[in-house]
Amino acid sequence: DDKNLNIINKSKTIFKKLKKYEKDLVLSHFDLNPKNIIFKKDKIFIIDWEYAGTNDRFFDLASLCIEFKLNKKEEKIVLNSYFKTKKDYHKIKLKHYKIIYDSFCKLWFEANI
Repeated sequence: DDKNLNIINKSKTIFKKLKKYEKDLVLSHFDLNPKNIIFKKDKIFIIDWEYAGTNDRFFDLASLCIEFKLNKKEEKIVLNSYFKTKKDYHKIKLKHYKIIYDSFCKLWFEANI
């Protein structure tokens, strides 16, 4: 429908913007939500690797930011904690991947209703 087509077109535009940045491929969980992350004392366990595959590391970072409803200050803390060397484009890639993740979720849930 038109709603989903708009989401897809928006995602295509974001993917075009992301082409100018180097891909940073890693093992990606693809489903990092609070139900798949267990916090126990000083340890974190990530479960349910059913959808794992290769993707840019910013996809999972974006999913964490969205799923845990992090604000800009908290996102900055995540980026500063995650990367040893901060690069100017990190915030931009995170912003773009948050849009991609949000679009992916909307389309996923629409398809599975």
